[in-house]
Parts: sequence; C-alpha cells; structure tokens
Amino acid sequence: MINEIHESIWQIDSGQDGPVVALLGGTHGNERTGIEVVRKLQSQFASGERTLLTGTFFLVLGNLKAIELNQRGTVLGQDLNRMFYQERIDADPDGTFEDARMRVMQPILATCDISIDIHSTNKPSQAFWPVRAR
Repeated sequence: MINEIHESIWQIDSGQDGPVVALLGGTHGNERTGIEVVRKLQSQFASGERTLLTGTFFLVLGNLKAIELNQRGTVLGQDLNRMFYQERIDADPDGTFEDARMRVMQPILATCDISIDIHSTNKPSQAFWPVRAR
C-alpha cells in the first residue's frame, strides 16, 4: 500500500519485516533522471503494477521548488544536498525552502537502513564508470 505522507514523499509498507529504504530524486531540481525514476515508481506502486515484498520503501522528490524552476536550487547558493549535517539540523530554521524541506525529509531518512539519492548531470562530461566491451 502506498501513502503520500508529506508532499511528494510516499511510503510503501509491505507489512512484513525487512529493510527500510529511501530512493530520492530531485535533490537538485535540474537533475531530471532521479525525478523521472521516482515518478515512474510512484505511478507503478499506485497502480498496483509494482508491489513490495518486505520492508518499507520511501520515494522522495527532494527540492520541489527547484524542480519547478528546473534549476539546481531555489536561489544561487542553496543546495538541499548540503543541508543534512547535525549542526544544521540542530539550528533554528533559516526560512529557506531547502532548510524547510530538509526538516521534513531528515526524520524520515534517519529511519532508513539504506538511502539512495539519484544524481545526474546536465553538462558534457567524461564517463565516470567505464564500460568495457565483452
């Protein structure tokens, strides 16, 4: 069963013991691959096309405003990916969207055994994982 527990954060609970896993896309709003993976999986779980056998699975779209803007963060210098450290978590909210979203995501991610954050690039670059012909 899939439930949206916060805006664009879905929880799929198998009802069976198992690992707690989170899959994040859109930590940076202009990295479209993770966004599309999360959206596709959310649709498949919602339709019943995909099910979870054990454990709990969270699907998370990270920086919702940056996704809307199709840019890395909401403003230059804001980076949701750099918000998850203890001093920041313990500090008073700073009023930015990234800080507020971190405060929603952090308690969920703290429960996870595994967190996978999909990143991609929108700039020409060398492959960092070489593929060898067989």
